[in-house]
Amino acid sequence: MNTNILGLLVSYAMVFSFIGGATLLLKKGLLQPYATRKIVHIGVAHWWLLYIAFIDSPAIGVIGPLSFIVINWISYKAHLFKAMEDPEPTRNLGTIYFPVSLLVLVGLAAFGVVERWEAGIGVMVLGWGDGLAAIVGKRFGKTPFSIFGQTKTIPGTIALILASSAVTLLMS
Repeated sequence: MNTNILGLLVSYAMVFSFIGGATLLLKKGLLQPYATRKIVHIGVAHWWLLYIAFIDSPAIGVIGPLSFIVINWISYKAHLFKAMEDPEPTRNLGTIYFPVSLLVLVGLAAFGVVERWEAGIGVMVLGWGDGLAAIVGKRFGKTPFSIFGQTKTIPGTIALILASSAVTLLMS
């Protein structure tokens, strides 16, 4: 089997495994929706490692992000994957913006604007930095502040900086 196709199939299996695992944790009452959403968020960021390892065709590389833009839009509208949706309906389009970001980064790497590993830093910062910022901010952020119309916390911001720095150092 062609490594591009194998990479695509493994990618789908990985993403749906994270969604399935998060759904199971939510249904068993072990985690709240905000936490399962971030498990999916952080886990799916690792798709880029599969992309680098298996997929060398940009045409194949865009299939996953394109399909998840559509799948996530349907889930957003119909609340199919509750473990990855914001518990407040129609509040957050992050599940759609995430694969849009992946699509843009695949394109930038494909056209030589950035190296694949550099785009990978962007994906991992998006996954780990944003994901941990939300988890830490919700758990430890007692005094929110507003910036550009968004509510943030100091602990969440520190988590974002630390996770982003660690990812950047590890992938550089």
